[in-house]
Amino acid sequence: MSAPETPRRNGPRGGGVSKHGGNRRFKKGHWRRVKRERQAENRRKAAVAREEEKKCRVCREAEAKYKCPTCRIPFCSVACSKVHKQTPCTPPPPPEPVAPPPLAKNGKQKEEDEKVTLTDEQRRGLDNSEKVQSKMKSARLRRDLAAILGAADPGAALSAAMQDEDFVSFCDDILEATAVRFIG
Repeated sequence: MSAPETPRRNGPRGGGVSKHGGNRRFKKGHWRRVKRERQAENRRKAAVAREEEKKCRVCREAEAKYKCPTCRIPFCSVACSKVHKQTPCTPPPPPEPVAPPPLAKNGKQKEEDEKVTLTDEQRRGLDNSEKVQSKMKSARLRRDLAAILGAADPGAALSAAMQDEDFVSFCDDILEATAVRFIG
């Protein structure tokens, strides 16, 4: 005897009819509607949470106007403050410590901010250089300098900027004004 054959569904994956009888496909726009409903529900929950944050944590009725100096719990009045002070509170945990800067490939710490300070004579040279002053009026040059300073990798941004002849000329003028000479 052979086992009775189970009825096959249409199509390579079983077609559009489920084993419970009915169409598995949803009406057009169903998932968009579900997504909108979920987003609306999340907005409602966020609004309720914001309202709860504004309420007094002692009486949970009035809007909180003050905070405990120790634990930062909000309260609405002197009466609620006195009720709160009857129970000991602890300060909030300190913020997480800042991670140390990343290490270079050779295991030594990167020297990202190698600060070069100019002498007073070099500053005067920059102030008196007409070439530098006139080039600093260029909006493009100022935008390039801001991009270098704000870049995640300023060295790479500087290398890219050095492909522009105007930027190279500006750098040469700065070196000339500050009397910096490279021996090569």
